[in-house]
Amino acid sequence: MDPLRVMKIERTIVVASTFTAEPVRDSVQFWIERMEMGGRISFAPQNQLFQTLLDPTSPFTLNPGGLNVVLMRWEDLDHAEKSEGDRVLNDLIEALRACSARAKVPHLVIPCPASPSAAATVRHQVYAQWDGRLADEFAANPNIRLVTSEILQTLYPSASIHDSRGDRLALIPYSPAMFAALGTVISRTFHGLTTEPYKAIVADCDGTLWGGVCGEEGPHGVRLERSHLALQEFLVSQSQQGVLICLCSKNNEDDVEAVFRQRADMPLLREHLAASRINWAPKAENLKSIAEELGLGTESFIFLDDNPIECEAMRRSLPNVLTLQLPADQSDIPRWLRRVWAFDRTVPTNEDRKRTSLYQQERERRQLRKRSMTLGEFLAGLDLKVACVPLDAGNVARASQLTFRVNQFNLTTIRRTEGELAALLREGGLNGFTVQVSDRFGDYGLVGLVLYSLIRDALRVDTLLLSCRALNVALAIRYLPRTTKERSAGFDPDASSIPTDDDGFNAARPQRFASIACGMLDADGILAAIQEWRGRDCIDENAALVPASTELERLLVDVWAEVLGLQRVGLRDNFFSLGGDSLMMVRIIIRLYGLTGVEFPISAFFESPTIQEQVIKFDPLLREQRQ
Repeated sequence: MDPLRVMKIERTIVVASTFTAEPVRDSVQFWIERMEMGGRISFAPQNQLFQTLLDPTSPFTLNPGGLNVVLMRWEDLDHAEKSEGDRVLNDLIEALRACSARAKVPHLVIPCPASPSAAATVRHQVYAQWDGRLADEFAANPNIRLVTSEILQTLYPSASIHDSRGDRLALIPYSPAMFAALGTVISRTFHGLTTEPYKAIVADCDGTLWGGVCGEEGPHGVRLERSHLALQEFLVSQSQQGVLICLCSKNNEDDVEAVFRQRADMPLLREHLAASRINWAPKAENLKSIAEELGLGTESFIFLDDNPIECEAMRRSLPNVLTLQLPADQSDIPRWLRRVWAFDRTVPTNEDRKRTSLYQQERERRQLRKRSMTLGEFLAGLDLKVACVPLDAGNVARASQLTFRVNQFNLTTIRRTEGELAALLREGGLNGFTVQVSDRFGDYGLVGLVLYSLIRDALRVDTLLLSCRALNVALAIRYLPRTTKERSAGFDPDASSIPTDDDGFNAARPQRFASIACGMLDADGILAAIQEWRGRDCIDENAALVPASTELERLLVDVWAEVLGLQRVGLRDNFFSLGGDSLMMVRIIIRLYGLTGVEFPISAFFESPTIQEQVIKFDPLLREQRQ
């Protein structure tokens, strides 16, 4: 096999915008490093959104892997079209359609908040309608994802959003906190596209799914408050997206069963559950038992509990499980659920929607194994059917998903997003077929994938993989034709299952996700973390520092340090040597204007790149303003 074919594609986030979007760079680079995502960010020419969407040679079209991002304000596109109805909206829809059909990567579209002046006009109501119509238009398109300004501000609120002076000076319309929020949404979407999600959620019962203790208060005594209903509805939604929902509770099983049986107001039903352990054993032991039953590695699990002692015990016993303690303030649970990256999911495939039923069917297969005296009897009872189906638009989403999920039986581990795979098939770069399996108990779904290309008289295999969910049975079988009781290792109820689709999660992964869930609750908190990260490598403790001695010098030092993200700045430090750029320069000028009412000329900043030099030019301007 050509070694070049197994090299990982360099994933790039390409941003096209109707305003100066470069301030999101720090936020994106912060998250790429923090979440250990391979990738980089680049920018299309500013204010050339339609050209970027329509040009077949644009950075969007040429992006080989990653994410294309559209940041736009309706007012930036609408300024010359106000008398022409919905032309701007219709043009954007057509441009997005054309680009998404041609590009290899998905698109994230964010209609950003309108400026205060635009928000005060009647036209702002039209913009709100356009947001809704844009969302409806692409709701079923997996290659275009929309995050409205309302969703953005709900996820990451900030006390300060707009920067009117930055908008006027350099078309930088938002505060640093708002750019941090935009960069976080971009990074979170990129992470969801390129990282395998968790596969199962194990939830506690008392104090988590409901209030009170069911063993003491009975099924009608436990409370279903708004926060409990929100959590249960969330778990149902996760189940519908292919996540396996399980219970792990220290309780009498009959008491828990009574709650599920008698409380008709419970959104979470027994049919949504893939497994449960209701007993008095340690929860870590029970979670391992659930993992063995489902054939998953424990690193594929999220554990939810309201009890800090149980959470700490789980972290100590199973550090590779993502353990999340619910917020003490239950009213914060709905917002907290939206904030946790580990819950993010791509558009579910048919196999995802059937995942719980697939595991329920597996229980029936295990029962058949126990009843079967020989391997032949078991295979005959299964009535197994295997079909090879050409890869096409109808199954490309699941095929892409397999390239990310399957590691154990995957000869190349080349990861491809749905858009990348569709483009290769469309352009004739690859051919492929999928493997689909079913038996008397149900449909396993699409479990295998082969991608290949024809080179003269040779067949070059690009990808060959088989989901371990289907491989487990084959690996466990030991066929001894002369014996009368051929059995597979899977027949032994005490045998450990082979982990399914084990993704080799990094040991630090749970800690990264947990830190997001516990901290950085809003845009301002994220900005503070970014500023600390940005300044950590720019400090030379041994360098000679000329400290500030006057009020004006201290003001300039504080503003420089804030914008540059540094803990210490000296009077003779060169702005550009400290990592400053033109956008930071504008932000400093804007910040100084807000504090003093004096606008420091951009040309003077280039001429005087140290605080010591700037004081000489700034002081007369300040004196003049005070007179």
